[in-house]
Amino acid sequence: MGISSWKLKLSVSVIPVVEPETPKEKKNMATSYPVWTFVVEDLTSYSSLLNNIQKMIQNFGVEVQIVKFDPAIESKEIRGDLMIAFGDRPSQFYSGENVPVSELREILFETSNFSEQEIPVIATYDLKDVYQNPVKKQQLWTDLIFARNVFLDTMV
Repeated sequence: MGISSWKLKLSVSVIPVVEPETPKEKKNMATSYPVWTFVVEDLTSYSSLLNNIQKMIQNFGVEVQIVKFDPAIESKEIRGDLMIAFGDRPSQFYSGENVPVSELREILFETSNFSEQEIPVIATYDLKDVYQNPVKKQQLWTDLIFARNVFLDTMV
């Protein structure tokens, strides 16, 4: 009794794999994608954290516009379909309330964008607070999910 080799007899069909599009490729297509505007007070100190947040949001299939907070900012500079205000000053400015951001979280506010369209505003913690406090980092994630749900509800 000898040992014979086994031969695999399968017919294999090749199915092409389609790679997911990157945000850069999406910009070149004719289809427009939603834009979220981040309004932050300090663009330089926590830029790596801001970049990581931006990458997470882009995984939602959304482009991100980052604007430095300035009370004189005009709505024509905001091209987003949703705004996330990072920190007390931007959150207070867009909400019209003079309370800490911890009291403004999970409340929906509105402002206008460049096309004078009303867009939702979500208030969340300043990047410095998120960087220094793991609990606030977790709450930021909750705020981003809230923003995504609000955006999906307002798209319909």
